Amino acid sequence: MMDTPRRRPVDISSSWRASSRIFDGEVENPTIRDVLRAIGDLRSSVDDLRKEVKAVQEAVMKQPATIPQDKQRVPLELAARVRRIYRGLGDLEWIVGPNDCFRSPHNEDVTNTIIQAIKDGGENLGPENVIRKACNRFYENLKAQHKADLEGRMEGIKKNKKMNSRRDRLFKQRLQVAKDLLEEDDFVYLKGSGPQYMSDEESGEEDKALYRVLQPRWRHSKLSRILHRCQQALESNAKAGRKPACQRQRIMCGPSPRLPPVNKPNYVAE
Repeated sequence: MMDTPRRRPVDISSSWRASSRIFDGEVENPTIRDVLRAIGDLRSSVDDLRKEVKAVQEAVMKQPATIPQDKQRVPLELAARVRRIYRGLGDLEWIVGPNDCFRSPHNEDVTNTIIQAIKDGGENLGPENVIRKACNRFYENLKAQHKADLEGRMEGIKKNKKMNSRRDRLFKQRLQVAKDLLEEDDFVYLKGSGPQYMSDEESGEEDKALYRVLQPRWRHSKLSRILHRCQQALESNAKAGRKPACQRQRIMCGPSPRLPPVNKPNYVAE
């Protein structure tokens, strides 16, 4: 069997161009030796390329691992120092509203004050980019806490608005049935009270057809007796298909935490 002649080509691109001219028919009457030489050149170039790739891989493996700046960990001591310095700044605080950002001019002043205080302390707690990252992390924590507080307050306002709307509806419905149900003195007494003397009606997501009723413990017994009669009339209307009516089942679940109004003592128990 004839051995494939091999020689070291200048580079793989030259070998590829030479072999392409033979295989594409650009060389007239190529001999077997010409073909074998072209194949040998390609194989030699590929072997050289493999050696170069292996050398590069070995060189990369020997390089020390570096941690990108955005992946560097914040030491616990540094995080604690940032919190202590920030809480000691007094009126100089980050602005952490929903539309505020860490790099706003004001917040940059606060951050730079903290960074300078850490540098002045003389301890080596890390480079400036790590200190800044610790500041940013604490800022984001404060912003998340502020957002949760806002959402909690908004949820409380939304709940109070819903409860006030239900007490207003309940008062108006009871006044409607009271016209034909109560004696005139009792009707005038009821009309003079107001929605703030009605019970609280809470509904859960798991059962939208049910109201949990929280009755004011401070409500005068006379008013409670009148309201009970009106409520019975509303429930009877619901069964008979008349209006006004109570459309949901009501379950008594204890006293309401609300404080009594101070402007109408005749409706509050002594």
